[in-house]
Amino acid sequence: MKRVIGVPGDAIFIADTNGYINGTKLEESYIGSPTTGYVDIIEIPEGEYFLMGDNRSHSTDSRDNTIGTVSIDKIIGKSTYRLYPFSKIGKLY
Repeated sequence: MKRVIGVPGDAIFIADTNGYINGTKLEESYIGSPTTGYVDIIEIPEGEYFLMGDNRSHSTDSRDNTIGTVSIDKIIGKSTYRLYPFSKIGKLY
């Protein structure tokens, strides 16, 4: 499962464990490890999305050049409930 970080038209920059969307630093208190890698996307193409896993140091996601942005037709699910941590179990929205 991956989290949508960037949508069509967004600029993504990741370096030195910091991520930026359209020049604004990502504040992600929910992730358990630093965001690694280097990404510099000037504009996500129409119909494509930038995805990252929450366990950033062990996630194969859009930061990997072999994956890159993901076409909307490849996104097949949507999370609606959280099971862990147990103190936050329930609907996501």
